[in-house]
Amino acid sequence: MTGIGANYQYAGGRLERDATRLALLELPDRGPAPAFAFEHGWEPVGATATLTRCEGHKVFEVDGQPVLDFYRQFLGDAGDREFFRLNIQRFGFALQLDAAEDGPTLVKVAVGCDFEKGSIDYFPSEDLQGRRVRLILASRRGLIAGARRAARRCRESLGGAEPAVVVAVSCCTRKSILHSRMGLELAAVREEFGPAVPVFGYYAGGELAPYLSRWSEAADPTHPCAGSSFHATTIALLALPGPHAAHRALTAKLRPKREALAAENQRLRAQLERSETILDENEAFLANLSRKSYGDGEKLSRQTEVIRRYTPHDVWGRIGRNAQRGVYEPADSEFNGAFLFMDVKGFTAFSETHTPAEVVPALNAILEPAADLVYDCGGDVDKFIGDCLFAAFPEPARAVEAAARLVDLVLNLIAAGSPFSARVGVNAGRAVRANVGSKQRREYTFIGDAVNTAQRLEANCRPGQALLSASLEAEARKRFRVVEPRFVEVKGKLERLAVLDCSP
Repeated sequence: MTGIGANYQYAGGRLERDATRLALLELPDRGPAPAFAFEHGWEPVGATATLTRCEGHKVFEVDGQPVLDFYRQFLGDAGDREFFRLNIQRFGFALQLDAAEDGPTLVKVAVGCDFEKGSIDYFPSEDLQGRRVRLILASRRGLIAGARRAARRCRESLGGAEPAVVVAVSCCTRKSILHSRMGLELAAVREEFGPAVPVFGYYAGGELAPYLSRWSEAADPTHPCAGSSFHATTIALLALPGPHAAHRALTAKLRPKREALAAENQRLRAQLERSETILDENEAFLANLSRKSYGDGEKLSRQTEVIRRYTPHDVWGRIGRNAQRGVYEPADSEFNGAFLFMDVKGFTAFSETHTPAEVVPALNAILEPAADLVYDCGGDVDKFIGDCLFAAFPEPARAVEAAARLVDLVLNLIAAGSPFSARVGVNAGRAVRANVGSKQRREYTFIGDAVNTAQRLEANCRPGQALLSASLEAEARKRFRVVEPRFVEVKGKLERLAVLDCSP
């Protein structure tokens, strides 16, 4: 077990030779074997996640989400970048050493934040791509409890032998977190080993300790977890067994002086106890708040995804942008583009002779690829009206392209055994985008003659074809093999309407 001096000699993946301080102990060949242990005591906050985009120790994405947004789930969307940098240091990642959920973990501490590139650096440095991690939070109570667990495991790993001395190397970051309570970390170790066992060590800028606690396993090169690892914000312990009668005699001689010092320390500590307890309770409150925030965020994210699926993409985008400005209703506006209606034919008869479990998949087999096709052509599905799809396109040429591809889609599905055909109507013109409905239930949709005419064209279309307004003739002849002009009588129009019968 070694420690690097507490002056932060770690520099970009290497140790500066003139700044390295190692504690080297030659272990005896015979007699009871020594024991090791390490613990960090950081408490889990989030669920297990995967680091999906990294460059070495730089992390850009967690489960496909930008790492800065991942942290904002717990820290909030604070505008102060320095506040963000300081607080992410209390939220690290735990790397599992083995498959056991309650097994030991290594800490990766956030030590740098690049807002321009959207990355966070983690220490100790290693390639983190694809690693499974869990977000953890540092608290004083957790660090002290971790030190006690390490001491207990180290003592138990001696196999009944009496420890002569215990060496402890603790991270200097733990010292900063524990602050005026750093003595409690040492006290927790001493409580496990007993007052007769001397404990000494120091705070370091990095700790190297074995994964395993038993000497026979840690020194076995065939064991999968043999050897040591570079730790962060961890306490590492080495217990050396052997006689310590001389120490007992010295302890008895110094006991009166120690008891007097202990009484004075107790008096001074009582003055700190109130403020320290408040600080610990605040840390516990923040940890619980972070867990609740994460849980609420997960629930809200699932609810948002469900609502998004039932909302036109353009409306979703408008509402999101407006909400950021504190406006919760999109403004009425004018829209100049094209409108497309596609009605599935044969659905009514099919639904009367089939069960719902058969009807819904059969209908979605045509509506789902049709909707994907609309989005691929730059349009937006405004709504599904029973077995009818209504979409809007900012560019009329893209609406004609979508109509041609929809006709091809329907013919291919019929050839593959689909029981349905479809009619497609397209009209270009001006409409109003307006909030329609009541305060209890509103819809932001298109209204106007251009929309009504598009629906009338679909109603007058032959199954397996598209019927387009005459103003789209130039684009229709680019997309369809057969384009036949004709006139139709349309409800609400005094004169017959010039249209184009289009087929592939």
